[in-house]
Amino acid sequence: MKFFSSLLAVTGVALGTTGTMGFPSPRAAQTSPATVINELQTFATQSSTLQASVEQLNALNFLFQGQIISQGINNITDSVGAFTENISGPPFNDAGAQQTISALAGFVNANSFLMSTVIEKHSLAASFLATGPISDALLRWASIWDSLAFPLVGLMPTEEDAANSQVNALRVTIAQANDVYSQ
Repeated sequence: MKFFSSLLAVTGVALGTTGTMGFPSPRAAQTSPATVINELQTFATQSSTLQASVEQLNALNFLFQGQIISQGINNITDSVGAFTENISGPPFNDAGAQQTISALAGFVNANSFLMSTVIEKHSLAASFLATGPISDALLRWASIWDSLAFPLVGLMPTEEDAANSQVNALRVTIAQANDVYSQ
């Protein structure tokens, strides 16, 4: 039995289709505009949901609920990171790129609003000595966002300027939150 699974793995390596035990990995599938749009909308929903929860934090509930900031940012980071690993395929046509830019703008707006709310809660987090985990989560988020930016922009060459504008807008907002929480 071990010989058979080893044979599958070796064959998969030779053919360039390795996944678990030599079967095709999810990376072998090409990324479509619909997939990217769906994922960006999911990330926007995650950001909006977290923003609404963070907005509700106050001096009375922060001690027991304040960890939602770092946990929520880490959840978004994990989702985006998993998606980033699966981006592949040829660039989108112009219509697909335009639709994707619209979804990207929606996500950037939602996440920027989240980052603004997180910044607003800095003094509250500082009063509970909770800025460290939030700072760590923001640094991790900045790293993952940068790792998504290049392949995402690469899928939309006809909308490269608009894509870069959105990517950079969120990069600036994340950096502002990082600056506040790293003090």
